[in-house]
Amino acid sequence: MKCLLSYCCFLVFFVGIFASCKKPQALQYVDFQHFQVSEITKGRSDLSADLKFYNPNPYKLRLKSAEMNFYVNDQYFGKSVLDTLMEIPKRDTFLVPVSIKEVELKKVLLNGLGALLTQEYNIRLDGKAKIGKAGFYFTFPLHYEGKQRLDLFK
Repeated sequence: MKCLLSYCCFLVFFVGIFASCKKPQALQYVDFQHFQVSEITKGRSDLSADLKFYNPNPYKLRLKSAEMNFYVNDQYFGKSVLDTLMEIPKRDTFLVPVSIKEVELKKVLLNGLGALLTQEYNIRLDGKAKIGKAGFYFTFPLHYEGKQRLDLFK
């Protein structure tokens, strides 16, 4: 009888472990916020923004790392690397701060002049993120492409 009880407890424990290790759903891109051009030096500038994502999972996650390539009007702007561990709330939106160092000012100005006429930019984001919980991390692709209003010259 003791053996059967031990076996049942052992089985319930491992079923619980395997159920909690299910691969989480991918994060959903929502919006750009707080876009800024800063530190203009020697024909180069730093860009920063907050990317808003939604976690559709019914549990908290951790963002371990992320790499993203940014394109504005089909022109490569740069790469952002995030290697800080972030807590992601369950079924909620959250902001991921990104920065791109030393973007050629010519690219910012050319896209800024074009946007004066159209008022919108074609933004593309490609990359990957390592997301997980309880020490188990999975790599997810990140992709977004669409029209976005950005105030480059606030």
